[in-house]
Amino acid sequence: MPRQKRDKKKMSASGGKKISAYNQFLKDELPRYKAKKPRVQHKDAFRAVAQQWSDGNEGPKS
Repeated sequence: MPRQKRDKKKMSASGGKKISAYNQFLKDELPRYKAKKPRVQHKDAFRAVAQQWSDGNEGPKS
């Protein structure tokens, strides 16, 4: 019997892995940061938001 190919888009859209707290933070904060500072490059915005994560209360507990 031939194997069926799985549609990756359908798999990730329906369930999939749970998003980590860090990824959820980036997903929420990156657009806010870019709205406040629209001229900043993505790389620099990402770096600034990641720094907020490590400095803030949302960051890792270790």
